[in-house]
Amino acid sequence: MKTWEYLLRVFLDGIKDWSFLFVRPEQVKDHPVNATTTPPTIPAPQKEEKPEPYKWDTPENARHSTRVICDEEGLKLQEKNLICAVIMAESGFKNSAKCINKRKDGTVSSTDWGIGQINDHWHIGPGKSFPSVDYVLHNPDAVVRWMIKMYRGGSLKLWVAYQNGSYKRYLP
Repeated sequence: MKTWEYLLRVFLDGIKDWSFLFVRPEQVKDHPVNATTTPPTIPAPQKEEKPEPYKWDTPENARHSTRVICDEEGLKLQEKNLICAVIMAESGFKNSAKCINKRKDGTVSSTDWGIGQINDHWHIGPGKSFPSVDYVLHNPDAVVRWMIKMYRGGSLKLWVAYQNGSYKRYLP
C-alpha cells in the first residue's frame, strides 16, 4: 500500500467516526429522540429524617438517654452508674416527677422538678441555673448535663438521694 492510499484510508476511517455530527437525530433509528421506550423514572430523593438523639417518654428510654449523655460527656462506667443511681432514687427516670418540699408547719418551701429534681428555689429562675420550670421539664438532656457538671464540681450532695445514701440500692 502506498503512503497516499494509507493516508486516505486513515482519513476516511476518521470521517466515519465523526459522521454522526452530520446526521439529524430523526435519520438514526436507535437515537434516543426516536426511541419508543420511556426512560426509567428516578424517584426524587427522600428527606432523610434523623432519629432524635434522646428519648424521654418512658423511664427505660430516659435511662438509656442518660447513659448516652454520660458517654458523650466522657464518664467512666462507675461514674455513669452513680449518676443513673442518683437519678433513679430521685425521680425514677420520670421527667414529669414533682416533689413538693414543705416546712414543719406545712407550708411549701420549694418544689423539685423533672428527671433531675431541680429545686425551684435555688436553681430555677432569672439568673439561676435554669430559666424556668418549663425549661427543666422540656430539656431533660440539659438537666442531665448539669448534674454531670455538678458531679464533676463535687456537688452531687445537692441531691438528697446522694446525701442520705438511698441511691446505693440502684448501683449494679
